[in-house]
Formats: sequence, C-alpha cells, structure tokens
Amino acid sequence: MAAVLLFIVLALSPSGATRIYQWPWSLMTSLLALAPIALLFLHRFGKSTRLGADAELLFALLAATLVISAMFSRFAAQSLEVCLIALGMLATVFCAAAYVTSGSSDEKTHCLQRWIGWFGIAFCLVSLAGWYLGDVAAHARRVSSVNSLAGEEILAFNLFDVRNQTPLGHSNYTAGLALLLLPWMVGLSIGEHGRKRVLWLGASALAGFVLFTSGSRGALIGVAAIVAALLALASLRGSIRPRTLIGLVAVAGIGLGIATFSQPRVRTLIQDWNQTGQLNSGDEQRWNMVKAGWLMGSAHPIIGQGPGVTPLTYPLYRSRLEGGVESALQLHSLPVQIWADLGLIGIVLTAGIGLVALRRLSKVFRKGWAGGLQTANEKLLASAATSTAGYLAFSLTDFQLDVPVFAALLAINLGVIFGVTRMEPRVSIGGDRLLLRNRHHLALIASIGILIPVLWTSVHATISRHAFSSAVDRLERGDTGGYVEDVSAAMRWSPGNAFYPTSAAIGLLRFAYRGGSPETVAALKAEAADFLGQSLDLDDDQEIAHFNRGWLLLPTDPVAAEHHFRRAAKLVPDKGGVYLGCGLADFEQGDRDAALTGFALEIVNDPRFATAPFWDIPSFAPLRLPAIERAAGMLDNSATNSGTIEARIRSIMHETATLLRDLATEGSPGPLLSSRSANALMFAGMDDASRGPAIEDYLVKRRQTPIPIETVDAYAALFDRTGPDAKAILNDPGGKEEPLLRQTRRERPGYGILMRNLDVPLPVDAYVVQENAVVGDFFPGLFQAKGYLPATTLVRMVSENGGTSE
Repeated sequence: MAAVLLFIVLALSPSGATRIYQWPWSLMTSLLALAPIALLFLHRFGKSTRLGADAELLFALLAATLVISAMFSRFAAQSLEVCLIALGMLATVFCAAAYVTSGSSDEKTHCLQRWIGWFGIAFCLVSLAGWYLGDVAAHARRVSSVNSLAGEEILAFNLFDVRNQTPLGHSNYTAGLALLLLPWMVGLSIGEHGRKRVLWLGASALAGFVLFTSGSRGALIGVAAIVAALLALASLRGSIRPRTLIGLVAVAGIGLGIATFSQPRVRTLIQDWNQTGQLNSGDEQRWNMVKAGWLMGSAHPIIGQGPGVTPLTYPLYRSRLEGGVESALQLHSLPVQIWADLGLIGIVLTAGIGLVALRRLSKVFRKGWAGGLQTANEKLLASAATSTAGYLAFSLTDFQLDVPVFAALLAINLGVIFGVTRMEPRVSIGGDRLLLRNRHHLALIASIGILIPVLWTSVHATISRHAFSSAVDRLERGDTGGYVEDVSAAMRWSPGNAFYPTSAAIGLLRFAYRGGSPETVAALKAEAADFLGQSLDLDDDQEIAHFNRGWLLLPTDPVAAEHHFRRAAKLVPDKGGVYLGCGLADFEQGDRDAALTGFALEIVNDPRFATAPFWDIPSFAPLRLPAIERAAGMLDNSATNSGTIEARIRSIMHETATLLRDLATEGSPGPLLSSRSANALMFAGMDDASRGPAIEDYLVKRRQTPIPIETVDAYAALFDRTGPDAKAILNDPGGKEEPLLRQTRRERPGYGILMRNLDVPLPVDAYVVQENAVVGDFFPGLFQAKGYLPATTLVRMVSENGGTSE
C-alpha cells in the first residue's frame, strides 16, 4: 500500500516527470523502483510459474542486457543508476502477473481494474483543473493584457491553443498517460449497469477530453491503434461479423479524421507544409534525433551505448546532424531509444516479447482459455492489450519509460497479458521437481548478480545527491566555502561523474556574477575554471565546460582558451559566441588573419553579429568591414563549390552574402536591404511630434509588453539623427548604447534535466551576449537567425577556412 501511495504522489505531483530529478524526490523514486524488486524476492521468488517459461526467459535476458550494457558503457555509473527504474519495471511485470493469477480470479481482476480506473479519474480531474485554472487562465490574462495595452485586439484567445501539460509537466506526458488509462476506463464500463456504467462511461469521456487537450499528434496514432486492437480482438473472438467489421472500420476512420483535423496543431502543420514545403522546427528536431539514435546505435550495435546516457553521448554526433537541439534527454522514439541504448540484442529481445504476447493473445481470443475465458479475465485482458497497443503506437513518437508512472502502468499491462494467457503449469514429480527447483535457485542467483552493481551504484549516487543538495542550500546562504566542501563530498562518492565538478563551477560563477569586490570575483572565477578542468578530465565531451572555461581563460591563457573554443565548436557547431571566442583568442596571440577568420565565422553562423556592439570597441572597429567581406566570401564560395548543399540553402547563403556586402559598402542601400527596411523607414520619415507615440504603439504590439519611455526616446533620437537611411540606422553607434543595447548572459534551464539532477544552480554562461536591439525591433527578418545553416554545412565551412575543430 505504501508503494501505491508513493506511486500516486509521484504521478500526480506538479511537474512530476522532472520533479523525480530533485532531492528528496529522487530518493522516493528509487524507493518506488525497489518496492516491486523487494516484493519479488520476499514473496516466494520463482516458486511458481506466472508468466510462462518463454516470457520469463525473455524478460530475464532483457534485465541482464540492461545491466551488462550499463556496465560496459562509457558512463557506467550514470547508466547503472538509470537501470534501477528499468529493473523495477521488469519486476512489476512479475508482481502483476502473480497478483492476477493468485487467489480468487474474479476478485483480483475486479480490484486491479477498479484501482486503475479510480487512479484514472484522479489523474483526469487533476489534469483538467491544473490546465484550466493554471495554463488556460494565465493565457487568457495575457491575451487580455496585451490587447488592452495595444488598444485593439491583436491576439485571439483559443482555448485549445493551450496544450495541457498538467500534472507531469509536458503535454506529451499528459497524452501518454491518458492513452494508457483510457482502455481500462472503457473496460470498466463493459458489463456494468446503471450508475456504475454511467460513471465509467463519463470517466472514459473525461480521459478522452484530457487526451484532446494535450494537443499531441502522436496521441492520434495511439487512438487509432486502440481502435484497431479492439476490432482485431473482437474479430478473433468471433463476436463480430465481417460486414459489421468493415462498417466499424469506416466509422472509426471517419471519427479519427474529424478528431485529427479538429486539432489546432494538425491544422497548423498542414498549413506550414503547404506554405513552406518544410517541417517545422520541432519536427525537424525530432527527425534529427532519429538520425542521432541511428548513429549512436551503429557505433555500438551489439549492446548499445548504455541505458540513460543519451545526454552524455548525443553531443558526439551533433556535428553530423543537419540541425536540432544541442543535446537531448531522450530520443523521442521507443524503438530508436532501445537501439541506441541496448543495440541489436535489446531490439531482438523486446521484439521477442512482443511476438510472444501477440501469439498468446491470438490463441486465447480465438479459442478461449480451457474452452472459454471467464468474463472478468476476458475484460481484464482486453483492457491491458488495447492499452498496450495504443501506448506502444504512441511511443513511436516519444520515449517515456524513464518516468515511473509510465514504466509501472506498462509493466502492469504486460503482467496481465502474460499472466492471464500463460500456459497452465505442468505438475512435476520426481526428477522434474528437482529440475524445477534447481532452475529457481539459478534464477535467484542470477537476479542477485544482476542487482548488485545496480544497487551499489544507486546507493553511492543517492549519497552524492544528498550531499549536493546540501551544497546548494549552503550556496544559497552565501557560503561558497561550504558549497565547495559539500560538492567535493559528492565527487568522492561519485568519482567518475563529471556533473559534480561542472556543477561546482556553475554555482561559483552564478555567485560571482552577483557582484562583489574584484578580488573576490576573480578568485571565484579562477576556482570555477579549475573545477571545469577537473570535469573535462573525466569527460572531454562537455560543450558547457569547454565553452565557459574558454571564456574564463581568455584574458590569461588565450592558447588554452582557443583549444576549448574549438572543442566546443566541434560539439555544438552553431553555438553562439564560440567562433568569436576563437577570433579573440587568435587576436590576443597576435594572429590578425586568424582572428578575422574567427570573427567572419561568427557572422556566418549568426549574421546579426555584423551589427553587434562589439564593433564599437576601438581595437576591433577597423576589423568589421574586412570580417564582413570575408564572411560574405565564405558563404558565396561554399554555396557555389559544394554540390551537396540543397538548392534552398544555397539560395539563402547567396542572399545572406549579398546583404552583408550591401551593409558594409558605401552608397545607397541595395534592393534587398531596402525591401526589408519598411518598418524603420516609416518612423524615420515622420515628424518629431508623431514619431514617439507611433514608435511606442509599434513596439507594444511587437514585444507585447509595456515599453519604457527611455527606450521610445532613444529610438526617436536614432531616427532623427540618421534619417531614412537603412545603413545609417543599422550602423549608427548611438543605436548600440543603452537602452538599445541588450546585454545578457545566456542561461541554460535545461541542463539540470539533461543531467537528471534539478538541484544544480541555474547555469549561466561566462560569455556576455551583446545585441543591437534595433535589428530585432525594426528589421524583422532582415538577417537569418542563428542556426539557419545545416550543421554539416557549417562544419565543412569551418574546416575549409582553417578553423578545424580540435
């Protein structure tokens, strides 16, 4: 019962999918994973056959593969820690099978279904309440505020534009959980009468509505799979005639079509595709994750990279992808994730489990169990089978089994399927009984052997997490010495985990940027650089560590700084500021030509850098025009001489080169710059009295926030000073001073999730980003955004121009 309550708390707590990475929730997650393992050992482990010999063998081999793959992983400690949830899931399969096949069958099955059904109702109520009272209400307030600020309706409110991410923290998790629960709730309505039937039909409708509010396109695939599974089971059972089956398929197809086109995200996808012929950025990222997964599995095809190490290995393949995220927690596809984590063996074993399940379901629903399934078992089995079919179809577009609620519910489904459909165990006598007893002893010994490295690593990881949580508490009190002391304790318990020294540096930098005496700030930065060096000794493939150590070492050791910048560029080729760092390191070493190449590559990667405040620094102002010209030449040469670049990208490269040259040369603007200057020229041509209010109205509608009067006055002065000259507006030094200069240190809010530890202070880069606000405010679409070039194209350009990564 304690494990069930813990499961409910972890599943229904706000942001539950990521909260498990924070102390003490991480401890609670580990205890929940241990509960079915302990139950399996304590409750007559192996004394009776519950799944059938074929399924038991496959699950045992899968458990062994998980641990062996983790032990041989490059990041063994982190991978073994992740294995605990996976082993807990496999143990739950056995526990669920034992539960439904012991005691009174009807009583057990009804109890299990009711538990899942009531959990489903609780989930739906929590989800819809959080969605409507939280996200929808906040969106409505923002729309009302912006429209009031603008004096007209510039934003429309659509309830279903707000995706439901409650309670787990992401709309895809909402969709996945609703898919798992929906068939169980529908199953509870079958065979009931009166109020009970109304209750469960209403609950099923509620789950369907939650599914719709998630806005997940993958959920539509899951619903289609549920419908197909239900029709297939009915057909196998012989309870539906062929003509009726055809009619139901047609009706289901029409219903799914209506549901599909009523979803705003699907309509937007179709509209974007019709207009651009391209995938949107989110789908492009997912496609590149599939490519990354294929590369990761191909590098270790037998047993994979190890469970749960995608964030640590993904950067190694980033430069071979066309684009996508800098790193990823998981690859958003169950089969792709299995291939990357467990290789060919993992694919074969999971496919084998699926085939055994299909064979048994087909046999049972065609012939019945012992001449006919009992009604309760039949309903239980149908619910589990359709739930599994829907979720596995959905999992083609997402991976969620690292979150306990999904691992547990899918394991219960599998336990029901294999438990109810197992062959009746043959009564063994004499030598057979001895053979069976020896097999049980062997299974017990093997299970202990599998568990020892996982438990050993998990205990050490838990102690490290507790020490690190204490360290962060001390940092928040301003005790940097205590912070370093406790992080060092965490490092001793997990000596191979580069996360802790990197996090030590992150905390010290965060504290340094709050201010203080120059001596104190310098000491904190020096200590942070040392910790980053220790971290890179453990794992040299961390862009965050290379990038920040490069900027910290730049004033004192430009040679070492250049090495770190080049390593960072290899790991994330389109990282903003990395080529600027290379150029500055070369400049400090006295190599002006190499510095120009670095600055030009920064412009190639992010064309807006051609207008950055950086060029107002007297030492670098003379290099601006040569750097722009070199960047334009790089783009033209690469687009002309490389036949592997698609025509659309070549056109963008030539267009960007033309724009850069126009910006750098004297004379009137060319047609490209002139055609994209309408917003700025409109205000430059106004009289002084009307310019300020017009600028304020424009910026309110563009930024959708109140605009400080200082910003309006600064823009009015800029347009008055430069007149209707697009080049003068962009190049004017006065436009790069406060408040039109934006200075920020980029934060990395996803780092804690990627490293599965949310106790880490929010990382902030040592690099100060300086942007010319006039570009974003008055020249929208003038420059291509950073990342417009495919990473492979950018890597080739870097190599061709002497910027080969370390």
